[in-house]
Order: sequence, then structure tokens, then C-alpha cells
Amino acid sequence: PKPTATPKPEATEAPDAPVSGSDELYLAAQVVYKEGDAESYVAVANVIYNRLQSGSFPNTIYDVVYQKNQFSTSNLKTPSSKALAAVQQIFVDKDLILPPEVMFFHAASRGTSRSGYTYYDTFGGNIFFYK
Repeated sequence: PKPTATPKPEATEAPDAPVSGSDELYLAAQVVYKEGDAESYVAVANVIYNRLQSGSFPNTIYDVVYQKNQFSTSNLKTPSSKALAAVQQIFVDKDLILPPEVMFFHAASRGTSRSGYTYYDTFGGNIFFYK
């Protein structure tokens, strides 16, 4: 069974600022752009957000995305407007689409199985999981 969505949190470790005005939110958009596609940008941003909120991961966007073997951070590029909008939706507007338990994903080409994880849903080219 899929976890149920919970009410949107009132606070976040990320600053409530436009994406273009925050280095950490811009970094999140760069990672979202690299890791996702137009159909999964919001879900990838939501995974980063969920990790910030969990207490099981670092408490800054920088530390979450640069945590060893978690996100692809080499050769980050200028994010698309859709990637920037996805980060805006999740971190600033708090318009979450994933329940807080969903903190993992991999490319859809790897299938819906992942040892030790439960499949949640597919968005674009990524498969999302919780433990």
C-alpha cells in the first residue's frame, strides 16, 4: 500500500525566498534539472524537501544533495525554467506531491524493484520509493 499524504508542514530548513534569490534553492534546481525530466522535476524536488524534513538526512539543501552517493552533482548546469518552477512549488509554495516517507528514486530504466524499498509511484523517467 502507498503511504498517505500528510498535511503540509508549516516550516522548512530552506529559506522562504524566490528560487533565483537563494543559492541553496538554485542548487536544488540544478540537481532537479540533472536528475529529472519535465515530468519528474516536482517529485525530485519533493524528495530533496522530504529528506530535509526527515531528521535522517542532513539539514541543509547543500548537504543533502552532496551527501555521498545520493545525487549526481558533477557538471551541474543552468536549470530550466521548469526545474526552477518545481523547486519554487515545493520549497516556497509548499505545494507537495509526495508523502514525507518518499525519499528515494532511481531511473525508470532500472525498473520498479529496489531491494529494501517499497515502490511508491512513477513520474516521468524516475521511479520513487520509501523504506
